[in-house]
Amino acid sequence: MERKGKRNIFTKLFFAATWSVLLLGGLFFSANLDRILTPKGKTLHVFAWGDFLHQDSVTQFEKETGIHVKVHNYSSNEELLVKLKATRGEGYDLIVPSDYAVKILIDEQLLQKLDHNRLDMWDQVEPFLLGQEADPTNSYSIPHSWEVYGVGVDPDFYAKHPLKPYLKDLFGSEKLPYSISMTPDPVEALAITSYLAFGPQENQLSNEQAQVAKQMLAAQKKNVEAYADYRAKYLIQTHNCPVALMRSSFVWQMARDDMHVNFLLPEDGLFVSIENVCIPKGTQKIDEVYQFINFLYRPEQMAKQMESCPTFPALTASIDFIEEGPQYLDVRRRALEKGNFLYFRYPIPEQEIREMWVDIKSIP
Repeated sequence: MERKGKRNIFTKLFFAATWSVLLLGGLFFSANLDRILTPKGKTLHVFAWGDFLHQDSVTQFEKETGIHVKVHNYSSNEELLVKLKATRGEGYDLIVPSDYAVKILIDEQLLQKLDHNRLDMWDQVEPFLLGQEADPTNSYSIPHSWEVYGVGVDPDFYAKHPLKPYLKDLFGSEKLPYSISMTPDPVEALAITSYLAFGPQENQLSNEQAQVAKQMLAAQKKNVEAYADYRAKYLIQTHNCPVALMRSSFVWQMARDDMHVNFLLPEDGLFVSIENVCIPKGTQKIDEVYQFINFLYRPEQMAKQMESCPTFPALTASIDFIEEGPQYLDVRRRALEKGNFLYFRYPIPEQEIREMWVDIKSIP
């Protein structure tokens, strides 16, 4: 009886161990299925905004080259930075950071230097997009698209209360007769506030200046209905919030949904965001990466990407392939005529911005 009992125990342990091995093996197989089924070196892992790549472009590139493209999405530059720091630039072959995030990626040594000789389009990029503070020689980043930040106003509200196009009116300490939607990005919020308080800054803010900017954002909060990005257009549509600091690409997205907004270009400072293509340090698929970059920068392909995310293309030649409404070209024209663009940057260290933003958002 004793031997039989021991056999039963060993039998149960054997089956338990077997099931554990099978379960762990199944999880490993599932997690690595894409790598197992795809020949080594033939899959590009792209880390980008959710609306960056048009599926038709991905399909065409795969058909032309036989290289598979696996797209991974992030919703903020902060998410991109956290993941790239955690992996030390490995796991992804191409990324699409905004201009101010490029500098941190360079400082953290998470990007590979570009070989400009392998870029077919280099002499076609809009000159004003090159040579930014984050990467003065564009050794690590290729401008891909850009957009401006303006004041979006509910047309019904605007008909009764025509607002003047000034950023300072959204950041005043006085209680406004209307609520506003504010950018949820702490870098953007602090960069705009510090500009309004101190003008263009070449260097980081001093501790005293940072406190002044923080007080301005804290005072603004009583007028803020929501800190929203994509959701700002719906706040306007539902008349819950008649005024929003918003990106120009939202204007065309709203128009596609039969939603309309008055988009005002600020007279006291026109901020521009530039999205860039960069190669993470950890990739080993250099030839495939340059193939994909040159494909994305074909004028007709870049125009197709603007259909997914209607920003302005870095190549002027792409404009001829874009079929947006007349307001799209009008805003681009007016922005270029204004010039003297302002660019987002980290006015204080990254960690301090996060802590400041938590304090501001915690104000009741």
